Amino acid sequence: MKRVKLTSVVIFALAFFNFILLMNNYKLLRKFSSLNYSDLDIMLEENSLSGRKLNNAFVRLVEKQGDSSKYFLVLVFRKRDCDICLNYIISSLQKIKDVKVFGVYADSDTISMKKMVKIFQIKFPVIQDVGIVDELSLKRTPFVLFISPKGVIIYAYYPNYLKPESWDKFLSKIKLLM
Repeated sequence: MKRVKLTSVVIFALAFFNFILLMNNYKLLRKFSSLNYSDLDIMLEENSLSGRKLNNAFVRLVEKQGDSSKYFLVLVFRKRDCDICLNYIISSLQKIKDVKVFGVYADSDTISMKKMVKIFQIKFPVIQDVGIVDELSLKRTPFVLFISPKGVIIYAYYPNYLKPESWDKFLSKIKLLM
C-alpha cells in the first residue's frame, strides 16, 4: 500500500514538473517566435562586430580628426544607401553632444561624397575609407559603430527608422560606458 502511494506521489510530481517545463517552453517559444528573421539577422550581425579592431589606416584617419575623445560614433555610409535611413540617422547623430561623431564614406567617388554631405546637411566631419565595408564584411549600410580611440568596435547598430526604440537602446548602452 505504501509503495502504491509513493509511486502515485512520484508520478504526480513528475507530471507536475513536466507541466511546469512545458509552460516555460511555451513562454520562451512565444517570446522568440515574435522576432522575425530579419530582426534576428540584424542582431547577429551587429553583435558579430563587437570586439573587432579596425585596421591601422582607419585608426590614423580617426587620429587625423585631432580629437582625444574617449569614444567615437562612426556612421558608415555609401552613395546608394536608403535616403530615409540616412536622413533619420544623420539627424539623430547630429543631436549627440557627449561623443565625437564622424562619418566614413565607403565609396571611391569623392564628388558624390561632397554632394551627400551637402544634401543631408552633415555637420560632423566625413572621411573616405573605401575598404571599411569589405574589412568588416558589412552586408548593408548605413551602419553606426561605437568605437574606442584605438579602433576597437564596442557596439554596432543598423539604423531602422521604423523602430526608433532600437536607436534609444543603442544610445542607452553607450551612455553606460561614458
